[in-house]
Amino acid sequence: MSCTAGKRIRKVTQMAGLVLFTAFMLSPFSAGAAQAEAESSLTSLRQSTQEAGDLLAVAYLGFGTDFASYMAGSDTYGSYLKEYAFLADIPKERWLDAGGYEIYAVVPADSSYTVSLYSFSVDETNDYRGAVGERLWRVEEGKPFLLCCNVSDIMPNVSLILEGGNGNTLLEYEPGLSLKDGSLWTNQKRIYDFTLSGEPSDYEAGSAAAGGVDGNGITVAPGTGGSPAASENPAVSGGREVYADLISKYTEAMNSVLSGDGFDLLEALGSENYEPLYGGEAVGYLFRDLDGNGQEELIFIRQYDFSLDSYVQDVYTYAGGETRHLVSGWVRNRFLLCSDGGLYQRGSSGAADSFSAVWRMNDAGDELVRSEIVQYKNEDLLGNMTDELHTYYCSMAEGTKKEISREEADSRVMSMESHILMPREGDLQMIVTKAK
Repeated sequence: MSCTAGKRIRKVTQMAGLVLFTAFMLSPFSAGAAQAEAESSLTSLRQSTQEAGDLLAVAYLGFGTDFASYMAGSDTYGSYLKEYAFLADIPKERWLDAGGYEIYAVVPADSSYTVSLYSFSVDETNDYRGAVGERLWRVEEGKPFLLCCNVSDIMPNVSLILEGGNGNTLLEYEPGLSLKDGSLWTNQKRIYDFTLSGEPSDYEAGSAAAGGVDGNGITVAPGTGGSPAASENPAVSGGREVYADLISKYTEAMNSVLSGDGFDLLEALGSENYEPLYGGEAVGYLFRDLDGNGQEELIFIRQYDFSLDSYVQDVYTYAGGETRHLVSGWVRNRFLLCSDGGLYQRGSSGAADSFSAVWRMNDAGDELVRSEIVQYKNEDLLGNMTDELHTYYCSMAEGTKKEISREEADSRVMSMESHILMPREGDLQMIVTKAK
């Protein structure tokens, strides 16, 4: 072996030794630095929560069918790890899966607090007010945890009860998303929302036909204060061929959703539905003249195995020489067809805030506007939160909102629901199906 070759070997060996030594020296330091960063981010979050006078910090991390696939495929999760490093240290035994598609991070404001998690149901057995069931988990010493919950977007399926160091109940809370804008629903309780600003939500804020939203979260027609817009009737063609190109594009968009490529194509068509196809449902369309003006509307419907779970996904009309998007629905904001024309809407952001409404086409035949609403809210007319449930009736034509009895509210809702007419599978022209 030449001298030069021997020098090369010694040099390589020396370099390798230096690399190993450096790695040995830096690894403990890096691990310690990462641990310190995680502890610092947790301490900082708790301090912010306490300074805000809140008891529980909660963040909506995003949509996911399970923790592993969410963490592996979500850019949003990576953003959270940069901001809140302690999330990476939450062990799997505190990845609590109650069944559902919404993933949350929960952090008590004090290490002495305990969180008990219970099943939560809203049905006829509890007069649709919501009731706590069996205890599922108990997290002590204020430890942070991850939660996957809410199978149905209409109502929560988990209730959190926060206890102080002496065992007293400090807070009861059902995690969920607001129907108004898809933000974290706090119900004006002492919840510190540390959801990253600018992160996408499953449910985007929106209104029908570019209408505004009043102080009660009621969508109204633009410039009408809730009354139908007054303009001349546009010419109608009466033909279904005006929707041919739209149907083709909508089919392409739904196949993009089905393949997991996202909602960009659907959003470009005016849709505000951002629900993936979970399995066991299909999307199809039908035509119906909602206002009897001779121009049929194009209605896309998401059809489930059980027809009562189906809902109107998007509605379009043809007016003023162009197709126009009218409304979008999703599970938590359902639109259902009515036998007497128009749509019935059922929405809820929890047991303490729900409503039923009837939508009609305006006189011009180019917008859908709400005509009447029945609300169930733990809130008085001044907007103050209350323990008791209040019921209201809103007439959009009259521009009034008045408190009514629970019996009258239930009666009005029953009258609205008596007109629901769900299409049968044979009534729809299917464009995409996802099997179980």
